Amino acid sequence: MIDDNQKIPLYKVGQEVKIIKYGSLIWVTKNGPSIFDSFTTYSETDTIKFVDISPGLIGQRGVIDQVTITQEIPKYALKGPYKYAWYDEEQLQLI
Repeated sequence: MIDDNQKIPLYKVGQEVKIIKYGSLIWVTKNGPSIFDSFTTYSETDTIKFVDISPGLIGQRGVIDQVTITQEIPKYALKGPYKYAWYDEEQLQLI
């Protein structure tokens, strides 16, 4: 049951979507290991940056396999892309 404060998921199991914006973000400190310097920076603050370690996922299509809500944020698992992971609504576009 969804309470009044919980966001209703935008997508449903079985819908086809495309991954947009970024693949898999991780955060690293700006003075951290240089192995992340070659990755695209998605956003940053004064001390950390978020880098996309799976830019090859952008443009991949998949079918929503599972929907969950974690800390009132809908997350989606996809069948199709080479990486089975949880994706955010801002990463996806309905086809």
